Amino acid sequence: MALIKDGEKIYGFLSFDLSELPDMDRISITEAWIEIKNSSIIKRETNVRYNVEFIDLEEFSYQDIKNRERIEYIGYEISSMELRKKRGHSFIFDSYSILALEEKRKAGKEAKFIIRPTTVDIKRHLIDWDSSAKLRINYIDRKQKKTPISKKFKCIYT
Repeated sequence: MALIKDGEKIYGFLSFDLSELPDMDRISITEAWIEIKNSSIIKRETNVRYNVEFIDLEEFSYQDIKNRERIEYIGYEISSMELRKKRGHSFIFDSYSILALEEKRKAGKEAKFIIRPTTVDIKRHLIDWDSSAKLRINYIDRKQKKTPISKKFKCIYT
């Protein structure tokens, strides 16, 4: 995971290659989530939350991240208290994010995300994230043949 810093703002950046997925005309994604672990914690009691954004950008620079186009927030926010309780976290995709992921695969593009704290006082709340983040995807095969249209269809009005 790369960090992008500029003054007070710090973003973690994740990028996943989707080229290993089968052709999107042959499959449907049923579930997707990002697994990530934190390797440090915030020691004092604070109400800081961290979230993951699915983003659309071509270049990897602070200015591009700052002016990013947000596709969707992934999963839920993680509080600093949750970071103390456990190290592993899953950010689960909703149906809109799954559709965006499928579009990225169809276009031959990488899926890109940032992780960031929701507070403005970032320097005192910096978390180290493990670089082994994983994008997990479950999918099913699509039917290759269409179901035949029923010819014995009757409409009854009451």
